[in-house]
Amino acid sequence: MQPSDDQPRARKPLDREPAVPPRSTLAPVQGRVLDPGTAITVKGVDPRPTVYVGPRVLVSASVDFEGALEVLRAVARPLKWEVVPRPEDPRTAGLKYAVRAVDIRVASGEATIAPDGWTLLQQTRAQFGNDAVRGWGSSMSCSPATSRRTRSR
Repeated sequence: MQPSDDQPRARKPLDREPAVPPRSTLAPVQGRVLDPGTAITVKGVDPRPTVYVGPRVLVSASVDFEGALEVLRAVARPLKWEVVPRPEDPRTAGLKYAVRAVDIRVASGEATIAPDGWTLLQQTRAQFGNDAVRGWGSSMSCSPATSRRTRSR
């Protein structure tokens, strides 16, 4: 019997919560700790504790980078953020399982909440659906489904 969408999934035997690094380790990279009890969420997504680089998202090399960037920018705009791609690392260029980083920054001339990859992830899921955004978030990978993105525009 498969668990329903409303029932939590059973954990694998070696599945455990991460150890949280000290503040001195997190601060230089704007590291954040995701608390599932207070994290912004959408239906169908069960947040898990994690540590991540706050103002960054990694986009999987297995998806259309420009398409993913377009979606991220569209979602970031009303939050008064901008999404800026980092240069591709030549050591991983062309690899199927590589990632490319994008930074999230406050847009010029705006005052808003601090840019956050988890928030951008959840807002993207809310607007484009959970299936349209597979496996991405802060320091994770982004793969929006082209058909969903096209219909939403």
